[in-house]
Amino acid sequence: MIMKKILGYLILPLVLLFSQGALAQDDDDDFLLDDEEIVEPKPVYTSEIEIGFGWQSQDSFKFGEFSGLTDRGAFIIGNLRISRRDAWDSGGAKYWTLTGTNLGLDSRFLGFEYGKQGKYKIFVSYDQTPKNLWEDAMTPFILQNSGTSLVLPAGWVPSDREVSQLTQLNSSLQPIQIAHERQKFSGGFAWNIDKQWTFTSEFTRETKQGNRTIAAIFGSSGGNFAGMVVPEPVDYETDNWNISLQYTGKKAQFALDYNLSNFRNNKPTLMFQNPFDASSYDADARFPDSFGLMATAPDNKASRVTFSGGYTFDNKTRGTINIVYNHSTQNDLFLPYTVNPNLVVTIPLPRSSLMGEINTFMANIGFRSRVGKRLTLGFDFRHENRDNETPIDVFIRVPNDSFDQGTLDSSQARLNIPYDRKQNKFKFDIGYKFSSDVKLAVAYIFEQLERTYSEVAKTKEHRVDAKLRFTPTTKTFGWFGIGFADRNGSGYEHNALFLLGHTPEFIEEEGEEFENHPLVRKFFIADRERFTLNGAFNWLPNDQVVVGLYGHYTKDDYNETFLGLLENKTASGTFDIAYTPNDVIGYYAYVTFESLEYDQASYSYRPGNPLDDFAARLWTANTHDKVTTFGVGFDWQAIKDKLKINADFTYSNADTEFFFTGGTSVSFLQIPDLNSKLIAIEVKFDYQYSNNLWIRGRYWFQDLNLTDWALDGVDPDTMRRIIGLGNQSPRYSVHIIGISTIYRF
Repeated sequence: MIMKKILGYLILPLVLLFSQGALAQDDDDDFLLDDEEIVEPKPVYTSEIEIGFGWQSQDSFKFGEFSGLTDRGAFIIGNLRISRRDAWDSGGAKYWTLTGTNLGLDSRFLGFEYGKQGKYKIFVSYDQTPKNLWEDAMTPFILQNSGTSLVLPAGWVPSDREVSQLTQLNSSLQPIQIAHERQKFSGGFAWNIDKQWTFTSEFTRETKQGNRTIAAIFGSSGGNFAGMVVPEPVDYETDNWNISLQYTGKKAQFALDYNLSNFRNNKPTLMFQNPFDASSYDADARFPDSFGLMATAPDNKASRVTFSGGYTFDNKTRGTINIVYNHSTQNDLFLPYTVNPNLVVTIPLPRSSLMGEINTFMANIGFRSRVGKRLTLGFDFRHENRDNETPIDVFIRVPNDSFDQGTLDSSQARLNIPYDRKQNKFKFDIGYKFSSDVKLAVAYIFEQLERTYSEVAKTKEHRVDAKLRFTPTTKTFGWFGIGFADRNGSGYEHNALFLLGHTPEFIEEEGEEFENHPLVRKFFIADRERFTLNGAFNWLPNDQVVVGLYGHYTKDDYNETFLGLLENKTASGTFDIAYTPNDVIGYYAYVTFESLEYDQASYSYRPGNPLDDFAARLWTANTHDKVTTFGVGFDWQAIKDKLKINADFTYSNADTEFFFTGGTSVSFLQIPDLNSKLIAIEVKFDYQYSNNLWIRGRYWFQDLNLTDWALDGVDPDTMRRIIGLGNQSPRYSVHIIGISTIYRF
């Protein structure tokens, strides 16, 4: 009885809303003769409105990270798609569409489009997406000025960088949620000038508001630092305007686009009070009068022009081209060297802003041609030039508002480094069709990268890929691929950035010309050999069963690296099967395995110490990620044309293992494993209550259990010299129940 009342309450509004059309249909039925049996075709619905409510069993930020389903209790289910167009025999072609999804949640979307088919369209939309990070964070800071100023409570008792000695910390903690939300407003139009030319224009404004986390630090080295994890305010606005002219001809097609992007940060700074009275800091850089000030994301602009096109020379040869030019600027005013007026600053900033400017040019050209019936040839060329024209100056820093400004011959005197990058990439490929059942494709790729302000000025990579497609029978088909790549650099200058980023006065005074160990290699520019192997196979034993198998393996060997990333291996495999015994029910299942393994080595070294006793100071680390995912489900028409039921079960388990070794002079602890387990069950039924009304029921269950040593048991006062937020690994077990009515017309 209760369920009937609930269904009645859900159906009644829709029945009243559309009762006039329903009564008209009833009048038509009176003209049917009793002995006539008329089989009407199934109606075609172009619109639907869904209204209902759901209930959530538990609060969880992680469960509602992107959906907004964070709170226990009831929520509204609201979706719609309404489409209308001129009748097919009216001679008109106008239409409009209104679309809305998740209208009762924080992840809602609403869009409207109006136009005349083949002539024009106008569209507007609103899109909202939450990003819920932490619901259990705690901080001793009091947020002022909309979160841009963080001050400590009255009665705060500082310590000399030891968090455990902050006697007022725990009593001053207050909860704070770490989350932000994006809202995107879009609008534009498209105009078909004629059958070949189209012009489109779209404007988008995106806002992002809330907060995220950032580290606020005092001190300047491992021997004198102290800090805290604090909320960083987020208040961004991004405007994007795009216009495009497109041409579509029988042989030639092209598009010319212009995009303008303008990013603004309405909260460009974050100020925070120093909770410590560290004796290693200057006397004027201690609690209570010492503050830190940092810049958040700077305002910036970018404009981009893109030309892309293709031309079909004949029925065997086609060429394509894509050219992009991008101009980016960043000219926000610099913050002062320090916000602490009592610290000594004798040398001013060399200029008032970064005056950042980057120009990027990219071009892709490609050709494909079929030579005879069996042979296909292809060529691609890519050129990219990133020209960073930001001026270079010497900046003599005040380290984290903690010490007086240094001098020109100190480590605090640094030069900004405007990185440039140039890429040339060639690809030659050949395809040969041995028969209708066997095809082979082979490609050779050569890539050269040139970098400024880098340990390696130039890298070259040669790569060969081969792929064989085969169809041995009418019920089996698949492919198999293999590849090998070899990257070599022009020579590794381990101290290049040290020499370029410090002043000659400091280098002469210091007498040492490197910060990292001379044998350390950065993996993205180090010499490397890569081997890849992948393939897929599909089998259709009969009309009811489909079986699929996919696998991938990659091994990277950094064969010239002694310290750094030595080797990494990734492998994955998926098996899936679908079984459809009849047109009433279908089953499916899949299982996926993934493995990622990384080996690295390093050396316990600190600048100023001699490079001796290497074996005793050497340490290694092995990281191994293993992920297993399993899923099974079915689609069932329990009552033909009346009741449909869908069910899905998913299980995922991810483990990360760490293993360390070290010499006699290295002290370390083995890090506990990380683990993540997820169980998800979804069941949905659609029941046709009447000609135009459906009842939809949903049940959704998720159980997530994370184990992370970096979060579990780490309270705000756990770390020695860092005040944390105390947020723990997310765990939840959430049930969702929903019931709704759908009116289709």
